[in-house]
Amino acid sequence: MTDIPKNLQVQLGKVHAEIESMAGSTSTHEFENHWKRFLSELRRVWNKTDATFKQTTGWCSWQNEYHKVVRGDDLLWYLWEARNTDEHTVQDIAKKKEGFLGLRAGPTGSAHIRELKIENGVLKIDGDGSVEVTFRPANVHLLPVKARKGTVEVPRTHKGESINPDDILNLARLGATFYEEFVMDAVCRKEES
Repeated sequence: MTDIPKNLQVQLGKVHAEIESMAGSTSTHEFENHWKRFLSELRRVWNKTDATFKQTTGWCSWQNEYHKVVRGDDLLWYLWEARNTDEHTVQDIAKKKEGFLGLRAGPTGSAHIRELKIENGVLKIDGDGSVEVTFRPANVHLLPVKARKGTVEVPRTHKGESINPDDILNLARLGATFYEEFVMDAVCRKEES
C-alpha cells in the first residue's frame, strides 16, 4: 500500500480545509480570502512534494514533465499564476459582485407593499397586487492575471474538457485532485526507485 508522507497529508488537508471554508463562507470577502489561501496552500503541496522527493533518482526530469502538464492546462496554469500574482504583485485576482434584489409590479401592473421583511432567508411581502422578485446573490468572479510572459485568462478548460469559470469551488476541487494525483504519483515513483 502506498503511504503518503505525513507532511504531505497535512498539506493536502490544508488545501481541503480552504475549499470547505470557501463553501461555508458567509460573505464575498470571506470567500475571496479563502480562495487566496487555497492558492497558497496548493502551491505548498508542490513545494513540499519537491522537498520530500528531490533526492529520488530521476526526480528532476519527472517533476519537469509534471510542470509541462501544469503549463499546458488552462486551469492548472491559471492556479499557478494567480497564486504568483497574489503573492508578488498588487494586482487583483478576483472581483466581488454585489448582490441585487429587485421588486416590480407583476402582471397586474400595480402593487402596494405595506411591509417587506426577510426572516431566516425568506422574503415576506405583505401588500396588494402581485410583485415580481428578481434576486442575484453576491459572488466572486476571477480576473485574468498578468504573468511575466503575458496575460493568463480565467480558465475555461481542464484536461481538454470545458469548465465553468464562474464555479470557483469546482475549479478549486479540480486543482486539488490534480495535486493529489501528483503526490500519489511521486510516492509510487519513490517506491519503485
